[in-house]
Amino acid sequence: MKDAQLQLLFLTKAAHELRKAQRQMIVLGQYDLRRRLSSFLMEFLSRNEYYDPDTSIVSLPMSRRHIADYLALTQESVSRALAKMEADGLIRRLTPRIIRLEDLRALNDLAAH
Repeated sequence: MKDAQLQLLFLTKAAHELRKAQRQMIVLGQYDLRRRLSSFLMEFLSRNEYYDPDTSIVSLPMSRRHIADYLALTQESVSRALAKMEADGLIRRLTPRIIRLEDLRALNDLAAH
């Protein structure tokens, strides 16, 4: 019985990783820059180690260069998009890796459409 439970655990983990990879392919293939970045930020809402719901602060686990690589963008494009999102009142950059999500509803709408 223990082997069957372990197999189920591995299968569940593999299915989760496949779903995550499929979602990433859709983001890279169909979304514009702001939507990619919004989707990226919204992914952290379910990750307690990176997101504090009491303060709406995301602690990014990677540099801007790595974010750009992950989203198939240039580092400059990521920086400009973050600046535009901040100017629009969607986020507030506290440090290069600490971002307060100022308007969760608008970010979610941007990520979803």
